[in-house]
Amino acid sequence: MAAFGGNGSRDLEQGISGIVSQQQTRESREDAAPTDKELVDAAPKGVGDETSADPAEEIITPESIQAHYHRRTRPIMAMLGLAALLALTVVWFVDPRESSVSVCGLKQLTGLDCPGCGGTRATHLILHGQFREAARYNIFWTLTWPLWLYVTASIVVDLTTGRLLPGKLHTRAWFWVWMMTALLLFGIVRNLPWYPSMG
Repeated sequence: MAAFGGNGSRDLEQGISGIVSQQQTRESREDAAPTDKELVDAAPKGVGDETSADPAEEIITPESIQAHYHRRTRPIMAMLGLAALLALTVVWFVDPRESSVSVCGLKQLTGLDCPGCGGTRATHLILHGQFREAARYNIFWTLTWPLWLYVTASIVVDLTTGRLLPGKLHTRAWFWVWMMTALLLFGIVRNLPWYPSMG
């Protein structure tokens, strides 16, 4: 019985020692393993956690690119608008009919009138309300200037705000084809012998 008791005690001690050793090994492994917080901190920003991204970083979208483009074009359109206003002011006060100098290269080289010849003189007369007299210099411009004014306004609004005016003419391919065709035909017809001369 004594021998049996001694062996039992040793077996019990060995069992307890084994359990303690296993517990210590498990605790050491848990201490060595990274915690969930450490894994999150170690992960790259924006990976697996949308809230970790820097809020100051701007997300690039087609809308943001378009808005940036419109902001960049506004100063350019403003300068072009001022230049056009200055040109119209000069044409208002200075009568181009008083000058015999032609600024048209085609007219100087060939003696033929281009589709735009007489446009400046016609503009001066239109600004003063003399539409019949303006038609003598360039009937195409006299009849279509309201349309070109609307198209120009459509382009400016589109480039600066991204909005399109009703009709969206400047985005229509058929509109440009028809206008360029009409302009070319006018340039041919006005150089025919029977066409009334300007002035």
